Amino acid sequence: MHSLVRATVPLLSITMYYISISHVIHHFKSNLADNIALRKQVDTSSNYDPVNWPASAAVDGETNQRGKCGHTSDNSHFTTWWTVNLGQPSTINYITIYYRAGYGSRFAGYQIFVSNTTDLNNGQLCYEDASTTVAEVATVKSHQCQHVAQYVTIYNYRNTPTKRYHWYSTYAILELCEVLVFGE
Repeated sequence: MHSLVRATVPLLSITMYYISISHVIHHFKSNLADNIALRKQVDTSSNYDPVNWPASAAVDGETNQRGKCGHTSDNSHFTTWWTVNLGQPSTINYITIYYRAGYGSRFAGYQIFVSNTTDLNNGQLCYEDASTTVAEVATVKSHQCQHVAQYVTIYNYRNTPTKRYHWYSTYAILELCEVLVFGE
């Protein structure tokens, strides 16, 4: 049973109502879209260590940024990508990414594409990171991405022979701890 408490502040003529926090959390969760990427099939351009850093770690439900993350190879690749197959065209509302903490220079410049095919060229760009300093790169970030799509792809690249910014990592690397796709 949830209790409702009424408090009046006489000098300001304000009446406030307080309800239990568990009621607020339950209400909030029941009105949130589901994470439709949870434990879905994933694919990646490369894998640093399939046993300890599997691509599937990014959809296992664990948001720990210092735990097991999907990690693409760091061996001389100038492009890299990671894709989750939602199983069918789905209504996507927003996407939240948990990137490995402390590695913003690797994540900088990433892009998010949504599509109904595995061909990235047929995808719709839904976000591109435009950080100009490593301090601006958020390793936990939500993006509104309202589309109907079956595939969500996180893509990154490094220009050759020069990088966009001197502080970018030399090679394109993704270390995705969790990718949540909220929708239905």
